[in-house]
Amino acid sequence: MSDDKWQDRELENFSAKLRHLSYTGHDCKCIPDFILGKNSGQTRQLNLGHNNINILNYLDSFNKLEELNLDNNEIDDVTVFPPIETLTSLSLNNNRLTNLKRLVHKLSRSYPALVYLSLLGNLACPNELSSDSYNELDYQRYRCYVSCHMKTLRFLDWRPITDAERLKGRELFQLASSNEVDPHPLATPYSPLPKTDKPSSSEKSRAVAGKIRYKYVGLKSEGNRFIKNNDL
Repeated sequence: MSDDKWQDRELENFSAKLRHLSYTGHDCKCIPDFILGKNSGQTRQLNLGHNNINILNYLDSFNKLEELNLDNNEIDDVTVFPPIETLTSLSLNNNRLTNLKRLVHKLSRSYPALVYLSLLGNLACPNELSSDSYNELDYQRYRCYVSCHMKTLRFLDWRPITDAERLKGRELFQLASSNEVDPHPLATPYSPLPKTDKPSSSEKSRAVAGKIRYKYVGLKSEGNRFIKNNDL
């Protein structure tokens, strides 16, 4: 192999490493300064799972980021999500998120291109993984709420969002059409979570059919490997 070809290959390998940045299992509470800087603008995939991160300081310096893994951290309801227009995949499994309505509002504003979102293992995601008191109807109600308020999403918790879920969400949460936006998303009396607003008997009779058996139990993010090519 000639020197020029060897240098080209090494440069390509180095560029690939910059595009896929991983910093996991270090118990840091915020994004460390040393992974920021001139290389952050080249990163496409960032894995910060299995830390103690609660503050997403300077996350927006990754201005070309497409995939972000924040599984198994300390992200909570007061965490600020810096805007990234290019972000399409966000994994927040096993954090401390409880207020779904506030979270959906913040993510919709910060990540307008988001296609994939996973929230398993948070109280904001009411399924058997977050609490034994939740059931399949609670989880279906949650899916309907998220799908009708986040129009760009196509996958929620490893599972494709259906047209039926979006339609049922508009019915349950009184959004008249797919183009309508809730003018006061944090003040509306409707709640997606069963603790404060259990669905009425009429809502139960109209609930979206189907059962959910997905649980996030891995030590590392399973990410998008559950999404088949023909779903994209």
